[in-house]
Amino acid sequence: MGVKTKLMSNNPFASKADRDEAGDSSTALPPPSNSGTTNNIPDDLPPPPSYEDAVAGSSRLHLQPPPPTPSASRPPKRSSQQYPLPPLPPSGPSSSSPGGLPPPPRQPASAAAGPIARQFPPAFNVYSDGWGRSFVLGEHQGAPLYAVRLHSGWSGEPDVVLHNGPSADRCPMLAAVDMHSFGGDMTASLPPMPGGGGGGGGGMGGTEVHIDADYGGWHRTYRFQIEVGRPGGGGPVRREAFEWRHSYGDAIASLGGSSHGWKLVRVAKGPPPGAPEGSGFVPGGYVTSDGCEVVAAWTDATMSMSKSAKFTFLGTGNSGLLGERWAVMAVVSALGLWEKERRNNRRRHHT
Repeated sequence: MGVKTKLMSNNPFASKADRDEAGDSSTALPPPSNSGTTNNIPDDLPPPPSYEDAVAGSSRLHLQPPPPTPSASRPPKRSSQQYPLPPLPPSGPSSSSPGGLPPPPRQPASAAAGPIARQFPPAFNVYSDGWGRSFVLGEHQGAPLYAVRLHSGWSGEPDVVLHNGPSADRCPMLAAVDMHSFGGDMTASLPPMPGGGGGGGGGMGGTEVHIDADYGGWHRTYRFQIEVGRPGGGGPVRREAFEWRHSYGDAIASLGGSSHGWKLVRVAKGPPPGAPEGSGFVPGGYVTSDGCEVVAAWTDATMSMSKSAKFTFLGTGNSGLLGERWAVMAVVSALGLWEKERRNNRRRHHT
């Protein structure tokens, strides 16, 4: 069938209300019930920083939610703390410790002279709201940051939609993933880089990023190219290749979930754009057998009724040097891969 009809009629990043007003005939799932759940979203919660603010290097910071004290009527409000950039320990890259988890990996220093606007915390969870197709992202279930809605292949909507805020009904789309009907490839849709001009075709600033499935080995790998760097931070921006690889290694074990998962590998081995010259750039502590750095990882959550998956940025991926456009792509591609695995598991259980 190929890639399904893209997103919305004229504006792929319009809100649901805008689509309804424009005459969109696709059917949306009913909103989750507000009774007896900690995911109710009051109207006065401040929204996350906009994609443009984060990608352009604005000084506006994402606010970090404190550990919640859930209430049936109102979740806790977010504090004024920012997500801290990781420190640079004096020791070199870490290695695995026999009989246990590895020590925290060394993190590359950030080249930023000031704060970096970041849309995502260094690590977060995917929580189910009980409907099966609606989820939220956040460090704590009582303080959700982003909504995720899954759609069937016949709905005319993207398979996975990441919304720019905690409500799928009130917040516009931030990014999405469509799964190809044949071959295992996926297509991610992103907002264009500020000043990038938009348009598809995979060029600089394009709104579509192709994710190629490779069948080599026991598990597929999923490769994509994305712009990295901080266009608003005065540094260069360039395209780099990344791969999602299946793993049972230390990066997955550090998440404390399932024993296996997926790690995102930065194929380039030199300093990222914006790294200080002469700084002796050292990648993060988790390195693959072919010498590539692991910059993010996710795995299924275990022993939880509401927590579905765990995600973390690692090494250079947690430094801010790869930029927020890359971060959005890392998260939405992980969500696409997570949903693909969920569907595969359901097929295996029904055969």
